[in-house]
This record gives sequence, structure tokens and C-alpha cells, in this order.
Amino acid sequence: MALVPLGEDKLIEMGFYDADKQGNVTAVGAVFIYNLYSGKWQQGENMVAGRCLSAIAADSVKVLVYAVGGLIKAHGGLMNKGNISKEAAVYNVEEDKWYPLTSMNLQLGRCRENGASVQGLFPPELGSARSATVWRNKIFVSGHDRHGSAVFYLFEPSSGKWIPIRRRSPSFPFIKGYFYTAAEHSNNVGPVAT
Repeated sequence: MALVPLGEDKLIEMGFYDADKQGNVTAVGAVFIYNLYSGKWQQGENMVAGRCLSAIAADSVKVLVYAVGGLIKAHGGLMNKGNISKEAAVYNVEEDKWYPLTSMNLQLGRCRENGASVQGLFPPELGSARSATVWRNKIFVSGHDRHGSAVFYLFEPSSGKWIPIRRRSPSFPFIKGYFYTAAEHSNNVGPVAT
């Protein structure tokens, strides 16, 4: 499940799943919107394809929420035996409508939402860091592919293109106008301004 703030008055919750006794998991497309001023929940339009453990980012200026990748189904509780999505979509909160985006070139589904470990159902060794953020009308997504290699992508909504960006670290804090990343398994250990 993911919870992202949107503007000054909303929280968007999505990325749920159902699990049976055998540990089989099916993603649920439900979306809930919490109004911080009224203290009330409302249900938004369901995602076209349910997904859980996807990277979620909000653009408060345009009132949009982006969902990238994620788990569709898993069998026996092991994410590497499941169906991983490379689809992306954007939810317009004001219109209460989902719109498909261009699919990514690779699947990024084994993840920890915004750097927090997914507890319980999945072994921690299967989790790879995964996060997304919106900055200057572009969506940045970081994570690991199925082989454990760190990946960093930029999505440009105006062109509809996903652009791979070479980096070795799955996390990128934004501090004073710069993205910072620490490289793994290279000579570039330590923060690097991007």
C-alpha cells in the first residue's frame, strides 16, 4: 500500500492486495482519497489494472498521481514467481480518471515503497529499493531490475518517453536544488550531485 500527499489537503492511498492462505497475492486497483480538512474518505476511480508495491509519486501543482510498475500477482508469497508490470498510469484527482502512460522498457516490481521495507508477506531479501518523485514536470523513478542491477529512469510526459539515466544507487534525495545519489560497486562511493 502506498500513501502520498497531494497538495495541502489530500492524502491518496492505493496499491492494495489480497492474499489467500497459500500466500497467493492479487493486486487490487482501489484508490482512496482522504481530505485532511474535512476528515473524510472518498473512493476514487479504481486503477485500470490493479497493482501493489509500485512506485507512486504525486504532482501537487497539477493534482496528478503517477503509478509506475508494481506487482500484479504472486504465487506462494514470493515476488519473483509473480507477474510484474511495466505499465505506468497517471490519475487525475480532479477528474477522478486514470490515463495510461507509455510502458517502461523493463519490469520494476520487487520494491520497497519510498524506501520503507515491505513487511510480512515477502522475504526482505527479495525487496529492492524503489521510489518515484515528480520534479519540474518530469517523473524520476529509481529501483532495481530482475537481475538486481540499479536503474534510474526519467519520464517526460510531454514526449511520452522513458529515458534511462546511468546511476548505481536506487535512492536519490533532493537537497537545495540537487539530486544526490551514492554509487554502489564502483569507484564513485559517496554523494554525487546530479
